Amino acid sequence: MKIIDINGNERDCVKAFPDPSYPGYMRVEFQTKIRSHHVWYPIDEFVKNNPELESLSKSAPAVAEEVVGVVSSSTELGL
Repeated sequence: MKIIDINGNERDCVKAFPDPSYPGYMRVEFQTKIRSHHVWYPIDEFVKNNPELESLSKSAPAVAEEVVGVVSSSTELGL
């Protein structure tokens, strides 16, 4: 399949899918005569460059929101 990569270049890829190990990223796999390799693209950038492939990103796992807090008390760690 043809995709437009993050640099705006058209490339042939073997497969593209949301990577469950890296929520928020598409894993795009490439194969050359010499080797196979993969790269990750943020889903929003992948869809922006490849709107016709947006359906590939629909099964993406949810990205956890950051939890931010303030330490209100602590104790010395006794090692």
